[in-house]
Amino acid sequence: MLRSMYVVTGVSALLALSIACGRQNSAPVSPSSVAPTTADENTGQSGETLKVSAPGIVSPDNDTVLNNTTASLVWSASAPLTPTPGLVLNYDYEVYDPGNEKIRTGFAAGTSVDVGVEFEKRYTWRVRATASFVNTNGTPDLRFGPWSKLASFITPSSQGYIRGNELYDPLINGKTVGTVFGPYHFTPQGISLDALESFVAYQLPQTLIAGEFSMLATNVRTTTEGGKTKVMAMTQGYEDITTNDRRATYEKRSDGSMAWRVITHDDQIETGSAERVGVKYNLIDTFMFKMAWVPNRFAFSVNRFGPDGPIIYSQSKSYHGAAYDPNPHVLYLGGPGVRAGADSGSVPNMIIRQVWVSSSPRPIGINQ
Repeated sequence: MLRSMYVVTGVSALLALSIACGRQNSAPVSPSSVAPTTADENTGQSGETLKVSAPGIVSPDNDTVLNNTTASLVWSASAPLTPTPGLVLNYDYEVYDPGNEKIRTGFAAGTSVDVGVEFEKRYTWRVRATASFVNTNGTPDLRFGPWSKLASFITPSSQGYIRGNELYDPLINGKTVGTVFGPYHFTPQGISLDALESFVAYQLPQTLIAGEFSMLATNVRTTTEGGKTKVMAMTQGYEDITTNDRRATYEKRSDGSMAWRVITHDDQIETGSAERVGVKYNLIDTFMFKMAWVPNRFAFSVNRFGPDGPIIYSQSKSYHGAAYDPNPHVLYLGGPGVRAGADSGSVPNMIIRQVWVSSSPRPIGINQ
């Protein structure tokens, strides 16, 4: 279950101080020639202390089924019910799980916010306007308008998919949308590649010209058997990966050093010997491995503890000529050794989950 998360901001601190200070004459934070009357003289029937309309729900609502586990909450702005020059509105939002437990709350400066939730659940949410004032004695005062109606949405099932140039494979449900080669087994943490010869292959229906390929991995050892072992890779079709015309290989070699090579339409880039730096891994932590590309540049990175954790490896290089354009576009977890043999196969015993390939940013809800 997601933990409850509460956002404490400067605005929240203003609210705490306003409660302690009690009733005071107030003026808007922004310059204004019109001062609102005191808050307790304007308390509405639901306890609101700001004379504005309730925000309107735009989306999602009416049990809309989302495409992934990032909910983009969108609402229409509140409007003042009385003229208040200089009034600046922010918004306070809340998200509730199927048991009506509040799991998200926070402030937004605009009229939308992205929140991460879990698969296969129904959520409700609401939002209200807020405004900060300074009392005549200099103390802060935060006021709230009426809540919007309670809106609802449903997150999709945790099944993976491949559609167009996008791919999602959770791998925590005992199956994959790809094709597995070599020895493997599923665990609650994902798929374990049990040997150098083990890998998972995916083929995109459409080429992804610019985007990212990222995954979470545990049970990653610094030193392993093999030689130039791969974390992940991409090719054009299924021809030999060593000489493939659109090779993109990301390696954690047997001594823990990181290396990569990319062959594009007109160029080739790779790590030189001095650039193959060592990275220390362990069996317990989660690591996010990522390759990202735009026309004329590739970037490779590793984050400890997942996408929001510290970056422990990062390198990128530019290339010349046309964009990286494999057709068909094939991706691998680990990768085949083929001509180079099993010694250049997959990092053995890695446990992989939450694979994401897309031109869109990695969804918040798949980062655990």
